[in-house]
Amino acid sequence: MDRPPRAVYFDAQAEAGLGRAWTMVGIGFAASLLPGLATTRRTAPHAPAPRPAPIG
Repeated sequence: MDRPPRAVYFDAQAEAGLGRAWTMVGIGFAASLLPGLATTRRTAPHAPAPRPAPIG
């Protein structure tokens, strides 16, 4: 490695491209979270109410 990474050179500031990277991470998280929640809520089975054990 001839030179330090840009994040080290710019002290991990947005000038090193980290601002765009964090933006893309946020967009990717939201883009995966919303369909995941929608799918889970639509297809998750509901647990039946527990029945008391018969006595005797």
